[in-house]
Amino acid sequence: INAEYMGLRRLIMGSLLSKLVFHPPETKYPPNSNHMILYTDSGTKIPVVFINRNAAITVVFSHGNAEDLYETEDWVRSFLLKKIHVNAVIYEYSGYGRDAKFTPTEQSVYNDIMAVYKYLTVNLELNPKSIVLYGKSVGSGPSCYLAERKVIGGLILHSAFTSIFRVAFDLRFTLPFDLFPNIDRMSNIHAPTLIVHGRMDEIVSFQHALDLYKKAANKVEPYFVPNGGHNDLEDYATEYFKRISEFISFVHTNIDEHSYCMGAAIKGFWGFGVPMYSASVSYTHL
Repeated sequence: INAEYMGLRRLIMGSLLSKLVFHPPETKYPPNSNHMILYTDSGTKIPVVFINRNAAITVVFSHGNAEDLYETEDWVRSFLLKKIHVNAVIYEYSGYGRDAKFTPTEQSVYNDIMAVYKYLTVNLELNPKSIVLYGKSVGSGPSCYLAERKVIGGLILHSAFTSIFRVAFDLRFTLPFDLFPNIDRMSNIHAPTLIVHGRMDEIVSFQHALDLYKKAANKVEPYFVPNGGHNDLEDYATEYFKRISEFISFVHTNIDEHSYCMGAAIKGFWGFGVPMYSASVSYTHL
């Protein structure tokens, strides 16, 4: 009886916390035929954008709690890709965008990023070590989850937290109902990890970055941005492109096998509908 009660309590607490954590913005974009659709173990379909630049490294972006595919794609295209040569994969969490009927949960977000990873490594046959995960704020949760379980080339944590409860409470341990316990996963993540955080972050305090860095098993020099806050970090991060580029180069030098990327066009998909995986898809050695 106690086990059943605790299980039910954990389920209820998880559901309540999910409603507090996830804040899907109002849908701003129409259905786009350039979006791929992936099916997840949650029974949902998520839109994905693959920006193929025939680069050696593919970066998977996991967005913040009040962002969506539209906003993240705009940031990636107009900001990051202007000076950093990588392929970019942007996916949207179940329950976001046009999937408003579904309520996102911690597990559904994990299932989302696992679907993306499976698509890249199984369907596109990318070398896992050519994949870098970029988790921003709540996106650090699925990024750390995947990094602990699968082979990747690198992990970038942007304004990340140690766990959800610790954002509000000064806890030195993980409670049973906590969400996204990133701090407990850091010692099990073997990929190089870059932590980027604003020293003046008003939402996720700078102490979270220090704690994550201390626990990281394979850390590189962090980038702690003076005067940087939670949502304006890039405005103060004068060495942002330099530090990200250096990390991408470092990951590239550690790839011990040839990696693959898609050709000039992303093939195997017809519009916004059902994925049509084709055996005739060509790949390019880098």
